[in-house]
Amino acid sequence: MNNPNSHTVVTHKGYFKRLMESFGKVVLGIVLFIGSFAVLYMNEGRVDMSEVAVNAVEASAEAVSAELDDQFVYVTDTVSTDEQVGDSMFLNKGDYLAVERTVEMYAWVETSSEETETNLGGSETTTTTYYYNEEWVENVEDSNDFDDSSYYNPSKTYNSEEFTVSSAKIGAYDLNFDGLELPKFKKLSLDEEMLDLSEVGKLQQNYVYIPYVEDYMGTAQGSLSSPDIGDIRISYTVLDNNSDGTVFGKINGSNLETYYDADTEKSLYRFFDGGRDQALGTLHGEFKMMLWMMRLLGFVMMWIGLSSIFGPISVLLDVVPVFGSLSRSVVGVITFLVALVLSIITIIISMIMHSIVALIITVLVVCGIVLYIMKKKGTKPTVVKV
Repeated sequence: MNNPNSHTVVTHKGYFKRLMESFGKVVLGIVLFIGSFAVLYMNEGRVDMSEVAVNAVEASAEAVSAELDDQFVYVTDTVSTDEQVGDSMFLNKGDYLAVERTVEMYAWVETSSEETETNLGGSETTTTTYYYNEEWVENVEDSNDFDDSSYYNPSKTYNSEEFTVSSAKIGAYDLNFDGLELPKFKKLSLDEEMLDLSEVGKLQQNYVYIPYVEDYMGTAQGSLSSPDIGDIRISYTVLDNNSDGTVFGKINGSNLETYYDADTEKSLYRFFDGGRDQALGTLHGEFKMMLWMMRLLGFVMMWIGLSSIFGPISVLLDVVPVFGSLSRSVVGVITFLVALVLSIITIIISMIMHSIVALIITVLVVCGIVLYIMKKKGTKPTVVKV
């Protein structure tokens, strides 16, 4: 069954043009291949901030400690403020440390699928089907970029934004929220007493406030349960006032501020849920996740790069499509295995290069092996006379 909100485009590409494009991709492949080594090497040298944070000294939240002035510390207590914050539009000021407004619009979203067929002689026919679906999205696509210009998205009237108090305290210490990294917010359950409904009419004429399920509010011409293109829905997440947690930073008088680590050239000024151990676990978990993501990125770059370098071979063989298809499978498997082995070797060498202790041990082991081999070669065999 055909999707009524779709259309199909068929394009044809000649053999010579495909061949020239494949040679052009060789340059890109070389760049990706070389770049993958840089990505893998630099990734292994990334700083695990939990190893920096573990050196922080505990500071009591009950009173400012002059003895710890200018030192890297952590404080575990309740973060509180006398200020109130809203979003300056719909959400009235409330007992929050921070508010995040998420604005979504009901809009057209373009997706596509391709089917490519290689013809005898090496030419190629591509059938592209574009699909247009109505969805709630935060980032609205520019409909001028759609393949079918009949699908139109209006501009969002206002956008997602974060609002925080200017300052707060954790125990006896002052916090500057402008530079403080905050923990994850929680979804806010809305009711009409929290909202300034008069603002809706000022922003969009002929639109009315409509309560919506699942903690959304919105402006719409009809019903948000059956929305039209251009309708808006808004949700909020907040960090409540008087939230318990741990803040890492440097003491400067009665203030906690950003700590800069001279050895790693990294800084830390962050509010975590829970105590010190939970904060260290969060930092280490973030480091491990990014470490493996970058390792995967480096491997994929290397694999794609190698495949692109050998791409012209498959295009040349596309004169007989079955040969081209078979060569792509073979090249794909071989380049996958080569990229995997090279990535592992690069990661191991990078780990050693970024660790002084590991580098020294490796050098000593290699020197020991070389001396042993030289000694064995220099030993004359004993001749036994009968």
